[in-house]
Amino acid sequence: MLTFVQKEMPKFRMKINKIIMRMKDNNLDDYDTEYVDIDMMLQMYLEEFRAAKRDNMVKLSKYYKTTMQEQLKENDSAMLTFANVTKINSDFRMAKAQKTPT
Repeated sequence: MLTFVQKEMPKFRMKINKIIMRMKDNNLDDYDTEYVDIDMMLQMYLEEFRAAKRDNMVKLSKYYKTTMQEQLKENDSAMLTFANVTKINSDFRMAKAQKTPT
């Protein structure tokens, strides 16, 4: 997980630098104060969340498709029972956890 954070931090900093506004608190000051637009930051987080959720759904759909094709080859009928769905979901989570970098 640490390697993921290290890889993503420069990209994240570049995004943050785009939404930083520099303004003077007082007209007599010689320096600018940096402010971050919270609405823009929230929008950035939401876009990243949506992209991650979309990627996860695509991966889960592919996993369901391959699992159902395997069941069709074995049994000639693929039944989606509650037990099958929960087993596929747990298998998917375990496979995803094993692939996640630490």
